[in-house]
Amino acid sequence: MKGRLALIGAVAAMALGGTSAAIAAGHDTPGTPGTPNCQGQTIAYLNQAGKSVGVHGLGNIADVTGMTVQQLHDLVETFCAA
Repeated sequence: MKGRLALIGAVAAMALGGTSAAIAAGHDTPGTPGTPNCQGQTIAYLNQAGKSVGVHGLGNIADVTGMTVQQLHDLVETFCAA
C-alpha cells in the first residue's frame, strides 16, 4: 500500500506540475518537458514506478490512481507541453 501511495504521489506531482526532470536516463525520472521524447520517457517512467510497487501497466496504474488510461495520457501530454 505504501508503494501505491508513492505511485499516486508521482502521478499527482506531475498533475500539479511539481515534477521537474533533467534527463530521463533509466526511466527513474519523467521526460523533460519540451523535448521530442518526453511523452515516451514519461510513460516509461510511470510504468517503471508502477512496476517497482507491483502495479504493472498503465491500465493498472490508472486503476490505482482513480484515473482512466486516457486521463494518464492527457496528463503526460500536458506535462510534456509545459
